[in-house]
Amino acid sequence: NGTMTDSAAEMDSVVPENSPPVRSFAHTFGILLCIAGILGGLLLLIARVHFGSFRNVQKFVRGERLSVSPHTVDLGRVSISQQLTATVRITNLTLGHVTLLGAKPSCGCIAVANFPVTIRSGATHVVPLRIHTPPRTERIDHRVTIFTNAGGLEQLNVYVTGVADESMNSTALSLRER
Repeated sequence: NGTMTDSAAEMDSVVPENSPPVRSFAHTFGILLCIAGILGGLLLLIARVHFGSFRNVQKFVRGERLSVSPHTVDLGRVSISQQLTATVRITNLTLGHVTLLGAKPSCGCIAVANFPVTIRSGATHVVPLRIHTPPRTERIDHRVTIFTNAGGLEQLNVYVTGVADESMNSTALSLRER
């Protein structure tokens, strides 16, 4: 009688040769997690290639569509009556082309050229600024508004700050005289 019970137990444990292996929920979940990780990594890699950096991918995910760097051009202390140049980088984080239509500085002391210009999706355009410092000591606090055709982002503001200092000129002259 004991032999019969052992045979029945053995019969229950026999798995046919062609049957698939039984997987636990944890094993299946682990496989799905690995696949999701691989797909997520590929998506991030594609986004990194498209947007140029992971920082731009983060900006896009947060809803930023045009990235301006720097937002504020800080000249620091500069000489009076001087012409300076600065650049602003505008990166198109949209999925289509964006056109920079033009720019309007708050002061005639700042010149911006080369408009209109189209920036393809994921690309960056460098906008040069020519800045003429005041003829006397005073604070520099100006804005350049850049106009675009991007829906909801028709205007981008860039600020130019610093101090034009008359003493910077006399220091530079006294150094040259020596």
